[in-house]
Amino acid sequence: MQKKQQSQPFLQSQQEVPFYCRVVRKHFFRDRVYQLKYYNNQITMTYHLNMDAPKYIMKIEEFTTFEWLIKQQRLFGFKFPYQGKLKEFHADQTDLMQLRQRLSNRMVFLNLSYNYKYLTTLESGSFGQVTSNECFFNNKKVAIKHILLNGKKDHQKQIENEIQILRSIKHPKLVEIYEVFKTELYYQIVTEFIEGDNLKQLMSNKLNQFKNEEILEIMQQLLEALTFLHRNQILHRDIKPANIMYHNGKLKLIDFGLACYDGKQLIENPNCGTEGYVAPEVLNVHQTKLNYDFKVDVYGAGCVLYMLLTGTKLNQSNLSVQKNKTYQNSENTQLFELVKIMTKPNPFDRPSSFQILELIRLIKESCAYDIGLWYSSAFNLSNSNNSYQTASTARYVHTSKNQKSVCSFNSARGIGQTLSKQILK
Repeated sequence: MQKKQQSQPFLQSQQEVPFYCRVVRKHFFRDRVYQLKYYNNQITMTYHLNMDAPKYIMKIEEFTTFEWLIKQQRLFGFKFPYQGKLKEFHADQTDLMQLRQRLSNRMVFLNLSYNYKYLTTLESGSFGQVTSNECFFNNKKVAIKHILLNGKKDHQKQIENEIQILRSIKHPKLVEIYEVFKTELYYQIVTEFIEGDNLKQLMSNKLNQFKNEEILEIMQQLLEALTFLHRNQILHRDIKPANIMYHNGKLKLIDFGLACYDGKQLIENPNCGTEGYVAPEVLNVHQTKLNYDFKVDVYGAGCVLYMLLTGTKLNQSNLSVQKNKTYQNSENTQLFELVKIMTKPNPFDRPSSFQILELIRLIKESCAYDIGLWYSSAFNLSNSNNSYQTASTARYVHTSKNQKSVCSFNSARGIGQTLSKQILK
């Protein structure tokens, strides 16, 4: 067995090796002893002396429900769904804790209040609330997002989509999911507890503006998170200061409630996001009926950068460099140039997350790095003849069933690598 890491309440085993333990099913006259085996997303239980003939078989799926039996804050068993009924089994707490580690992020549990102690409410809204809680079994602090179910199938599908995406990602700059619980009224997503405040809170409380070096560090970490998501075909679609936790120089991107897999942009809440951070192609999606891609997150990140620089939200009317007095009189000229290219209204003219990440690294290496030259070279090579305003052509391209969205991640990555080498020569 792997040693349990103390940084997480329940860390599933990273090795796909079978797990065995002894379980008991209570009967009136005689208890039955079974050998439980968990392997390859399946639980089987056989009579102790007959390993080849399972009495119970349960296939573990993402939203299979499972209930732990708890008494005096100790695990003593579980209820196993079998042929429409719940079968109750008891086992040693050590074995149950090991089994729970394996199942923690693969199914849905019941009765959260028996597993976690409420500490305080961190946030409330129309979606529900976020609370801080403490695990009864190892005293670890977690954050729990309680999402209110409204009875609509589309809404439940959206919540389950968020859970699926969180389960599919693991990166130091992204919030990590631990477990999922469900009641008749709520889905409850248990994640790591992140110390500190989000960028919105920090900017409202900070007496002085962030220094350029810190802004670049924040943006680099944010683009690392976005590049990872985009490489894994995921759009976040709600990049804003309130969804970016930042503490002691470490950043975490949170809240995947509006995220989607590439290809589902026009199916799952196509017109979404937060005012002041939404790309034009998202705002206009109902009129154009055109698919959009990962560059919507780059636009949102550019709006975050503008907020860090000025303390105000960006809109296209105040983005004009010629008319922007803040820009003209600022020592942050280079960073405003970065805002300008990240928030290009035309997604064909907007760099990818990978390109921006590479550009930020170049800026950190040289405070005199010429962003205008980089951009001019990049888009003369890649998009010199593209124009998003030719609606008839764009509509044909984007509605093709086999056509990927505006600019694929891999092609943008290749362009960025080539240009970086050329400019550094």
